[in-house]
Amino acid sequence: MKLAELSTPVRAEFQNNVERLILANILRQETTNISKGKNVQEIDVFEFLLKEKQVSNNLIKEIDVAIPKYILFVFKCNNAIQLAISYKEPSINDNKYKVIKTYKTEWQKEENITLEITGLDLDAVYNSFITQIANGQVETDETTDIKSAVEKSINVEKLQKKIETLKSKIRKEPQFNKQLTMKNELKELQKTLEEVHG
Repeated sequence: MKLAELSTPVRAEFQNNVERLILANILRQETTNISKGKNVQEIDVFEFLLKEKQVSNNLIKEIDVAIPKYILFVFKCNNAIQLAISYKEPSINDNKYKVIKTYKTEWQKEENITLEITGLDLDAVYNSFITQIANGQVETDETTDIKSAVEKSINVEKLQKKIETLKSKIRKEPQFNKQLTMKNELKELQKTLEEVHG
């Protein structure tokens, strides 16, 4: 990856906050004894040494698009770590990926953070990383695959944002009848959110 491939704001963030970037590990069949997946042939573990505990989703997304591989991001600052990973799909026309959604852990002390390598192939390992890092936002089972679970998490997030925005508008609205209308809309959104959660 060349820095020139990144947008100006992300390049500035990279130059101002990233002290060092190293390829810390490559998980592949030869190094893990786990079979290649249909999509995931290897998982590259990139370690970023940061000056500040701050990483934009844009930085993760642009690196994820610029490097046509499946990546686990490990951000380190002092004794704290944050993990990030994206659910992404291959682009049809070129050797790149379309990032659908990025998930990050909270910043935690290095000794408190764990990530289990589980799965029969690297597709399953990568999907397991997503569910672990998403921390309850992405839930798969026998009937729900990773793509559906990610789409559901995106819908939940959108609904939660709408609900918070509406609550804020209700608090600021001086007219009682307008408040009532918005409260009814809020009830509908909350009902939809419950249905999506299932």
